[in-house]
Amino acid sequence: MSSKLPRYLDLEHTKLDWEAHRKATLKDRIDAVKHALIGEPEHIQAKIREIENNYHSKDEKAAIGAQGELEFLERMAFEEKQKIEVLEDNRDLPHPLDPDLNIKNPDYRVKDEIVEIKSRLSKSGKSAIRKALEEANEQIKGSGYATPTYTEEGYPQGKLNIQIIEKNGEKLKLSIEEISNVITRQCSPRQLRSLKEVFVYHENQLILQFKRDDRNRMVEVGLPKEKTHSAEQHLPKPEAQSEQATSQVNSQVLKQLIEYHNRVTDIYDKQRGELDPKLKETIDKINTQIQNMFQKEYPNVKLQSFKSLTVSKMALEVLKKNDMEGKKFEPVKTLKGMGFKQSDINRIIVNEKSQEMER
Repeated sequence: MSSKLPRYLDLEHTKLDWEAHRKATLKDRIDAVKHALIGEPEHIQAKIREIENNYHSKDEKAAIGAQGELEFLERMAFEEKQKIEVLEDNRDLPHPLDPDLNIKNPDYRVKDEIVEIKSRLSKSGKSAIRKALEEANEQIKGSGYATPTYTEEGYPQGKLNIQIIEKNGEKLKLSIEEISNVITRQCSPRQLRSLKEVFVYHENQLILQFKRDDRNRMVEVGLPKEKTHSAEQHLPKPEAQSEQATSQVNSQVLKQLIEYHNRVTDIYDKQRGELDPKLKETIDKINTQIQNMFQKEYPNVKLQSFKSLTVSKMALEVLKKNDMEGKKFEPVKTLKGMGFKQSDINRIIVNEKSQEMER
């Protein structure tokens, strides 16, 4: 390693001095990670040239992309102690659904797994996160590489690292709930199935991690407490909630309802054609049970009739937050913080203003 950068002992876990790395010259930083890069020499040289050419580019997208990739390489080399295989950059593969279109090749392979890097500015909104997920899925799906796991259709699966980077002091625009909601919604059991894991880093802190479960749902993986505490220092402060009474949610009953809801949703997702009458009866039953629990938690809130699994799922998210934190949060603000639109919220809670306008 360059003498101008910190020396890291060859231990299993290392915490990088990111401030020192960002102050170092680009040449020193690239020279320091070269020992961890493997693969065809021409591919490695092409990747190094790409980072060198783009890092200080006036093209904001290219510059942020190069910065995110370099920080990924440094994290893998010095924190994770991994070798990183650099994959061919200009492969331009045919799109799996449209042969007339080309897609970029994924970036790297680490421990046999394909890893794609997408860098975004902290000012980015939900559409930028969605686009990162969609593009990475296409690249991995169309790569044709041999991978440890595949989708049911036989396409490769891989991992996505989203690097969120601050520029000019701009803080993170989206809340952690909004980012999480975008990822779990987009990576449903039937969508973007070439993504098996998603990691979200903000200013080099891991703030979110997701992994597909045995039902192919992309679920959030809990982070170690020390990482959660460190990440929270970089996140926007949540809006003050007006209602902070103690939550009355029964944790055991809530857990059973969540498991029951997940099982019913899995069966519903597999249905073809007209809905089975018995399944409809089961859906109505669980929707009623969840509505009753929600109404008990919020006795003064006027509710719509829960008529779909999507609506009851939204209510479960609020109840789960209350249960985890032991507080009763204001439901409309909580749902908005999770990324739901007002039109979605109106399917759960009666909008008194709308009713007044109709009169």
